[in-house]
Amino acid sequence: TKVVVKADPSDKDGGWTMQGQPLTRTSAADGSWTYTLYSSREYPFIHALPLSQGGWAVCIQLPEAWRARASTLRLRVAPDHALQILGKGGGVVATADLVHWKLSLAQPAAAAS
Repeated sequence: TKVVVKADPSDKDGGWTMQGQPLTRTSAADGSWTYTLYSSREYPFIHALPLSQGGWAVCIQLPEAWRARASTLRLRVAPDHALQILGKGGGVVATADLVHWKLSLAQPAAAAS
């Protein structure tokens, strides 16, 4: 089972599978989750895997406009069950709410440097 969280909620999941090249990874402090940023042909995404609850995963789809700079993005686990996506300069470009499975962009998708 997979849960797909998208930057554009109006975009429909057309049977897309999580395939790509892993770029960076981080884990929750208690080791319960691991988060891996991937680059793919369509768009970058984060694969969120609950290590103690097998059988499902979450795909957090990042904006397609970020594909060319995916290798410069980094992940950071934040307080209140959030995952921050950091741009090249270290600033937060998006935050994933890991309770409600929502992605909030800090700026327009085209400006994630």
